[in-house]
Amino acid sequence: MPDGKFLAIETKSIKGRLSPEQKAFIEKVRGLGGVAILARSLRELDEALCANGYTFSDMPLFNELAAKKNSDDQVTQTITKGIK
Repeated sequence: MPDGKFLAIETKSIKGRLSPEQKAFIEKVRGLGGVAILARSLRELDEALCANGYTFSDMPLFNELAAKKNSDDQVTQTITKGIK
């Protein structure tokens, strides 16, 4: 993140569920002051970023995604590729 915080994004399909390990990781990230987001769509990702005081323009990868008309599956794949 622009302010140095660690950002973790777990992307899931509409029906996808977090594993116990993923839940524990998200809790740990948050407990250590990082930002951990579960996003099932680009809209959910945007809302979660805003709730944490950030916008797509803070992160070039997300800004690029927001400018495109992608399906949620394409967004999930792009986010995953972009942050590996």
